[in-house]
Amino acid sequence: MRLLLVHGRAQGGKDSVALKQEWIDALNDGLAATGLGLPGNVQIDFPFYGDILDAEVERMAMPHVSGAGAMGTGETDEYSRFLAAALTEIQAVEQLDEDAIRAEMPAGAVGEMGPANWE
Repeated sequence: MRLLLVHGRAQGGKDSVALKQEWIDALNDGLAATGLGLPGNVQIDFPFYGDILDAEVERMAMPHVSGAGAMGTGETDEYSRFLAAALTEIQAVEQLDEDAIRAEMPAGAVGEMGPANWE
């Protein structure tokens, strides 16, 4: 039996052995919390390509994503909900339409993603 762990972006320069162990430890902690464990016959693969990806980004002169926010951390969840509610209220009170809001956004600003706008 094999388990494949695949890392995401912004992993270049990290110690691949330590990173793999960190993931395995987190997996084992989660399984233990539910009274489970990994079967003894599991082979864990962790292909590390962070440095290769960074080199390709450099080679292609693509912008780095180091300033991009992490998704799914939940650390700012309550604040994000508050901010969204406050901005929605301001939009309603000031009767601002989407075009007026976009006109004030800095060049290259990221907007909400969805089928209607794939920024």
